[in-house]
Amino acid sequence: MQNCNVRPYTGPEKYIFISFSQYDGDRVFPIIEQMTRDGYRIWFNDAVTPGANRPETIAAKLNGAEACIAIISRQTLSDEGSRKEISYAMLKRKYFISLFLESVRLTPGMEQQLSSYRSIPAYRLPDAETCFRELYAVPKLNACKGAPDPSVLVSALPLRPAPQVLEPIQQPVQQPVQQPIQKPVQQPAQRLQQPVQPFVPPVQPAQQVRQQAQQQVQQPVQQQVQQPVQQPVQKPVQQPVQRPVQTPVQQPDLSSDATVYEPSRRAAAETGEVKRILSDYQLVRLSTGKATDVLMGVFVIGRAADRVDYAIPDVPSIGRVHAKLVANPAGCTITDNNSMNKTSVNGVFLEPNKAYPLSNGDIISLASEQFLFRKVRR
Repeated sequence: MQNCNVRPYTGPEKYIFISFSQYDGDRVFPIIEQMTRDGYRIWFNDAVTPGANRPETIAAKLNGAEACIAIISRQTLSDEGSRKEISYAMLKRKYFISLFLESVRLTPGMEQQLSSYRSIPAYRLPDAETCFRELYAVPKLNACKGAPDPSVLVSALPLRPAPQVLEPIQQPVQQPVQQPIQKPVQQPAQRLQQPVQPFVPPVQPAQQVRQQAQQQVQQPVQQQVQQPVQQPVQKPVQQPVQRPVQTPVQQPDLSSDATVYEPSRRAAAETGEVKRILSDYQLVRLSTGKATDVLMGVFVIGRAADRVDYAIPDVPSIGRVHAKLVANPAGCTITDNNSMNKTSVNGVFLEPNKAYPLSNGDIISLASEQFLFRKVRR
């Protein structure tokens, strides 16, 4: 594991406590170096000297920190020290931010702990600059910022930009252009010369072959004539019996994430209605590509399946009742339900409890999850 190019902050001013697994040092140290270069005062457990009481030192520094940033990875789940630091920071009611380096499946205990705090999925962002921009946008961290230090050397950041995906597009474009040009030019020239020879044989042997073939074909021809007469009689009898039974069962599962032919749990509990009308709008979840139809009237989105119309239980950063859409023939609006991790449309955060109009093609972000709002024809 490489060494960090900066030392932990030990002064009297406010600072940030960064918690991480020691096995992730190669990926975390560049983040600490970049934040120190930008002027933020940071303490991390590399400052514990040999022979010192390590738990007491970490507890004292964490208790005196203004905010805590926990770097979450697969190593964090198995690191007992990192999990104790996270629990102690929440016990002391520190301002807490979780920065995910990769997609991990949290244990039920950690999911319950982190679901109420701000989280930043760094592995989904396009580059490191976007990650730091979102991190620096937290107002609580401004109290821990001083003068930038350009002399700090920053190692290679673990968050790499995504434009490398464009490189393999050039290779398949050049290969198919050269191959089809050569093949069709040579093949037709050879085929035109070969079929000239088979028509030379005399006519008499061909007539004899035809007479023998006609005698042998008479019996199978009679069998083939009887088979197609029986098949079309059986098909129309079976089809009208099976189709009406299967059609209403298969369509709801193939439509979208939510079943649009039955009322939601929230609507059934509040109004007792049996069926709700579909609107002309859909929400497409960009992480899975699945589309969900928006119902007419109030359409609630959140993590609690018993309180919303569209439940997203696998994203802990989304609130239980995060936001609502109101669809009618005139258009559709979205309102943030005073959620902790906020709601944004095309990168602009919404003011809580205030309705904003939506347009076809808008990108809606609920915490770290993104959706495409589109209009469809019924």
